[in-house]
Amino acid sequence: MSNASYNQSVIHDVEEQQLQELIQQHELVLVDFWANWCGPCIMMEKPLEKVAQSKEINCTIAKVNTVTHPKIADKHNVKGLPTLKLFKSGEEVKQFAGALSYSEIKKFILDH
Repeated sequence: MSNASYNQSVIHDVEEQQLQELIQQHELVLVDFWANWCGPCIMMEKPLEKVAQSKEINCTIAKVNTVTHPKIADKHNVKGLPTLKLFKSGEEVKQFAGALSYSEIKKFILDH
């Protein structure tokens, strides 16, 4: 395990077991449910990468492709894309459906 105090990247194409492990092992996990046909989902790639590289935000970011993993989206009751879900200490604490800018994602995470 790395001893870095912040996440350096976004974990792409997460499968169900990996997602559950991330949620259980990390204090804060932001899950982005997306699809490659979804314009707003694609627009959020750069802001999510920027959040992942931020030293101010200690949060693991996981991306779930709802086309390749529809059962994960169903399990998490995802109705629209993109959907962000924030998990703290293994529990879902908030969600948002729709695209957000870097500052909005940062506020979404830090406000909790």
